[in-house]
Amino acid sequence: MGKKITVGIYVDEEIVRAAKELGFNISKLCENCLKEAIRRMREPKTQTMTNGGLVDARSASHPQVWCGRRDSNPGSRLGKPKS
Repeated sequence: MGKKITVGIYVDEEIVRAAKELGFNISKLCENCLKEAIRRMREPKTQTMTNGGLVDARSASHPQVWCGRRDSNPGSRLGKPKS
Protein backbone atom coordinates (compact mmCIF):
# COMPACT_ATOMS: atom_id res chain seq x y z
CA MET A 1 0.00 0.00 0.00
CA GLY A 2 0.93 3.62 -0.17
CA LYS A 3 1.60 6.36 2.32
CA LYS A 4 -0.58 6.36 5.42
CA ILE A 5 -2.68 9.36 6.39
CA THR A 6 -4.49 10.36 9.57
CA VAL A 7 -8.28 10.02 9.57
CA GLY A 8 -10.80 10.65 12.30
CA ILE A 9 -13.54 8.15 13.13
CA TYR A 10 -16.18 8.10 15.83
CA VAL A 11 -16.35 4.89 17.86
CA ASP A 12 -18.34 4.15 21.00
CA GLU A 13 -16.19 4.76 24.09
CA GLU A 14 -16.92 1.31 25.55
CA ILE A 15 -15.87 -0.40 22.32
CA VAL A 16 -12.55 1.47 22.30
CA ARG A 17 -11.96 0.60 25.96
CA ALA A 18 -12.68 -3.11 25.35
CA ALA A 19 -10.47 -3.16 22.25
CA LYS A 20 -7.57 -1.63 24.17
CA GLU A 21 -8.05 -4.08 27.07
CA LEU A 22 -7.80 -6.94 24.55
CA GLY A 23 -4.66 -5.45 23.03
CA PHE A 24 -6.10 -4.60 19.63
CA ASN A 25 -4.25 -2.16 17.40
CA ILE A 26 -7.35 -0.16 16.46
CA SER A 27 -5.73 1.52 13.44
CA LYS A 28 -4.56 -1.79 11.97
CA LEU A 29 -7.87 -3.48 12.73
CA CYS A 30 -9.83 -0.71 11.00
CA GLU A 31 -7.45 -0.81 8.03
CA ASN A 32 -7.82 -4.60 7.70
CA CYS A 33 -11.63 -4.39 7.97
CA LEU A 34 -11.74 -1.70 5.30
CA LYS A 35 -9.52 -3.80 3.01
CA GLU A 36 -11.87 -6.76 3.43
CA ALA A 37 -14.97 -4.64 2.84
CA ILE A 38 -13.43 -3.17 -0.33
CA ARG A 39 -12.43 -6.64 -1.56
CA ARG A 40 -15.95 -7.96 -0.99
CA MET A 41 -17.60 -5.00 -2.69
CA ARG A 42 -15.37 -5.45 -5.73
CA GLU A 43 -16.17 -9.17 -6.11
CA PRO A 44 -18.16 -9.78 -9.26
CA LYS A 45 -21.84 -10.62 -8.92
CA THR A 46 -22.82 -14.06 -10.20
CA GLN A 47 -26.04 -15.54 -11.54
CA THR A 48 -27.67 -18.38 -9.69
CA MET A 49 -28.65 -21.58 -11.47
CA THR A 50 -32.06 -21.61 -9.77
CA ASN A 51 -33.53 -18.23 -10.61
CA GLY A 52 -30.99 -16.42 -12.79
CA GLY A 53 -30.93 -13.44 -10.46
CA LEU A 54 -27.79 -11.59 -9.49
CA VAL A 55 -26.48 -12.47 -6.05
CA ASP A 56 -23.42 -11.76 -3.98
CA ALA A 57 -20.64 -14.17 -5.01
CA ARG A 58 -20.05 -15.19 -1.38
CA SER A 59 -23.60 -16.42 -0.88
CA ALA A 60 -23.55 -18.31 -4.19
CA SER A 61 -20.41 -20.21 -3.25
CA HIS A 62 -21.44 -21.08 0.32
CA PRO A 63 -24.73 -22.98 0.57
CA GLN A 64 -26.81 -22.21 3.64
CA VAL A 65 -26.68 -24.85 6.34
CA TRP A 66 -29.46 -25.52 8.82
CA CYS A 67 -28.18 -24.71 12.29
CA GLY A 68 -30.58 -27.05 14.08
CA ARG A 69 -31.61 -24.44 16.62
CA ARG A 70 -35.08 -23.04 17.07
CA ASP A 71 -35.74 -19.82 15.22
CA SER A 72 -38.55 -17.26 15.27
CA ASN A 73 -40.43 -19.12 12.51
CA PRO A 74 -43.04 -21.40 14.11
CA GLY A 75 -43.32 -23.41 10.87
CA SER A 76 -42.34 -27.04 10.41
CA ARG A 77 -38.96 -28.22 11.61
CA LEU A 78 -36.34 -29.90 9.46
CA GLY A 79 -37.13 -33.58 9.05
CA LYS A 80 -40.72 -33.25 10.24
CA PRO A 81 -43.60 -33.39 7.76
CA LYS A 82 -45.77 -30.30 7.37
CA SER A 83 -49.17 -30.54 9.08
